[in-house]
Amino acid sequence: MIFYEKYMDISEEILRGFKENKPILGFDSKIIKDFKFPENLNKIYEIEDRIRELGGVPAMIAVLNGRIKVGISKNDLEILCKMSELPEASKKDIPYLILKNKSGVLSFDSTLLVGTLAGIKVFLTGYLVCDKNSYNHGEYVYKDISEYLNKNIAIISCGIRSEKEMKVILDELDKYDVPLIGYQLDEIPLYDKGKTMKVNYKIEIPSELLKFMKIKWELDITGGVMIINEDMELNSKNTLSWDGVNLYNLFNNIRLGIVLGKEVYRIR
Repeated sequence: MIFYEKYMDISEEILRGFKENKPILGFDSKIIKDFKFPENLNKIYEIEDRIRELGGVPAMIAVLNGRIKVGISKNDLEILCKMSELPEASKKDIPYLILKNKSGVLSFDSTLLVGTLAGIKVFLTGYLVCDKNSYNHGEYVYKDISEYLNKNIAIISCGIRSEKEMKVILDELDKYDVPLIGYQLDEIPLYDKGKTMKVNYKIEIPSELLKFMKIKWELDITGGVMIINEDMELNSKNTLSWDGVNLYNLFNNIRLGIVLGKEVYRIR
């Protein structure tokens, strides 16, 4: 990690969390961009406070004035939340933001990249989503897949945004043998309630999720594990925007992340 310190600041809370073997949960900073100030700030505080209440350490990741921040101080977080036009940085954008001393929120694939450089192994998100192809807007691409291949990480989501995106995502997961596990689920929840498909394996209890990851990684079967947790009820969705529903489901994944995070960091 020493080579990355030229560009990256890891918070004291996270460094202390590693020493004390606390569950450190990474999540992306798009929340800053998805909501206006002060709503964005308050929603982030809610997530961070909940993680701490359950004994974990929050690790939101962003770029501020050319420095990658892994775990963001209250002062820096307020500065970011007040910025009116923050870019969403994919991996190709990070060097440019650093070069020009600029700021930005990170896409989920960028969050996985930077988070694993910092030593984070458990990541939370809401629904899995694709990006539009930059050169063919009618096509979807699933950028996150590149970060699952060579990193022993656990990603906890609540399903996939749409049936069309599901087909792209499942094709990529299958192509690269990334296991898709349903936590107490047989089928993948879809935000758009389209025709869904089954997960690879249904696992009922967290201890078996942990054993699955332990066996996989101790056999040197390198790569991430995608865990699908239950999404919120449809009647609740009707009162919230897409961003609100997505954020709610990230929040809903915290408890499972804490349970897994207590042991995942012990797996070598």
